[in-house]
Amino acid sequence: MGGFLGEKIKKRRKELFLKQKDLAGEDFTTSFISQIEKGKLNPSLKTLEILARRLEVPAAYLLEEERESVVSVDSDTVNHLIGLFAKFELDVSSSDYAGALEVIGKLKSKMQELGIDTYCFLCDYYAARVYFGFNKYDECIKVCNDILQKLINYEMHDKLAVCLYMMGMCFEKLSEYEKAGEHFARCLEVMEDNNLSLYEIMAESLVKLGSIYGRQGSYVKAMEYYRRAFETSKRENCHRYIGDCYTGMGLCCYYLKDYPESLNHLGKALSLYRLIGYDYGVAMAQNNMGMVYIKQDKTDEALECFKDSVRLYRKINRPLSEARSLNEIANIYIQRKEYKECLKYCRRVRDILHMNHDEIIMAHNLEILGKFLYGIGKKKWALKALKKAAGIFEKHDVLDSNLADTYSVMANVYMEIGENEAAKAMFNRSIKILSKSSEKPLETEGDGILEHKI
Repeated sequence: MGGFLGEKIKKRRKELFLKQKDLAGEDFTTSFISQIEKGKLNPSLKTLEILARRLEVPAAYLLEEERESVVSVDSDTVNHLIGLFAKFELDVSSSDYAGALEVIGKLKSKMQELGIDTYCFLCDYYAARVYFGFNKYDECIKVCNDILQKLINYEMHDKLAVCLYMMGMCFEKLSEYEKAGEHFARCLEVMEDNNLSLYEIMAESLVKLGSIYGRQGSYVKAMEYYRRAFETSKRENCHRYIGDCYTGMGLCCYYLKDYPESLNHLGKALSLYRLIGYDYGVAMAQNNMGMVYIKQDKTDEALECFKDSVRLYRKINRPLSEARSLNEIANIYIQRKEYKECLKYCRRVRDILHMNHDEIIMAHNLEILGKFLYGIGKKKWALKALKKAAGIFEKHDVLDSNLADTYSVMANVYMEIGENEAAKAMFNRSIKILSKSSEKPLETEGDGILEHKI
C-alpha cells in the first residue's frame, strides 16, 4: 500500500503547490513526509487523517484507488456495467425516471458486489439528474453537494459543470437567487478553465445570470451577461437561447427607459421564436411589447399585442399568463373610458381565477375593477375593491407602480367624498413608492409589469 499511497499524497501535494515542509507542519518532519511519499513508511490512521486535512481531501480518498487496483473485473462484467449505464441514459432521455432509479439501484448493488463501490458516487450523480428531471429540487441539491468534492478529486470536469448547473437551476426554482447566481458562476468557471464544449449549459447559465442581475436591478450588468450569452448562442447555433438573450436585453432596455431599443430586441425575439415554433416565447414577447407600447402611449399597438398573446396563451394552456394579459387589456379600456369592454375582460380574468388561484393577479384585477367602479360613479364600491387590492399588494410586499396607482385612485375617491385626511395619506403613500422606484425589478413571470422569466 505504501508505494501507491505515497504517490497519491505527493500528487495531491503538488496540485496544491505545497512543499514537503508545508505538509509536515509542526507535527512531522520533512524527512518523515519524504519517506511516506517514497513508499518506505505507511502512516497510521491518525497521521493519515492529519495529512488528508492539509491536502483538503477525505482520508478515504487517499486509500480508495488502492482497493480498486487489486480488484479484477472480467470483460463480461464490464460490458454488463456499460449496458446498465447505457440503459440509464436511455431511460433519462425518454423521461422514464422511475426506470432510471431502478437501474441506479442495480448499478450500486453490482459495484458493491464487485468491490468497486468507490465509484458509487457516479450513481449518485445520475440520481441527481433523475431528481432534477422529477423537479425534486432539494433532493437534487443535496446529492450534488455530497459528490462535488469527489468530482473535483477525480477531475470529472464535465460532470462537475453539470452538477453546478443543476444546483443553480434548483436554487433559482426555490427563489434563492443569490445561491443560484453563485453556482451558475462556478459552472461557467469550470467550463472555461477546462475548455468544455457544453455550449447549451454555458448559454443558459449566462442567460440565467443576466436574469438574476436583472431581478436585482443591475441592468447594465445583466446586459453584459445577455450579450455574452448571445455571442455563445450565435456561435454554437443555440437558437432558443438567442431568443432568450433578445428578450433579456429588451427587458433591460425597458427598465432603462430606452423604449425604442427595447422594442427592437423584443421584436427580434418574437421573430426568432416564431421561426423555431416556440409558442410560449411568442406569447411572452407579444405581452412584453404591449407593455412597451403602453409606455409610448401607443394603446392600439398595445391592444393588438395583448390580444395576440391571450390567444396563444389559451392555445398552449397557460391560464395565469392569459389572465395577466387580459388584465392589461382591461386596463387599457379603463384609460379609454370604454367601461363595457373593461368589464368584459375583468370577468374573463375572474373566470380563469375561479379554477387557477393567484392572489397577485386577483389584486391587479381588483385594482382595475376599482377604477371601473370609480369611473361609473360607484365610489363606495370602488373604495371597497381598491382596499382589497392594496391589502393583497401589501401582504405580498409588491411595492411597485401598481400599488402606487391603487393608492392614487383611492386618494381621488377620498377627495371626492370629502375625506381629505385620508386622501392626503393615500397621496403620500403613492408618492413614497414612486420616489423609490417606479418599476420594481421582476422576479417571476407573474410578479411584475413584464414577464422576466426566461
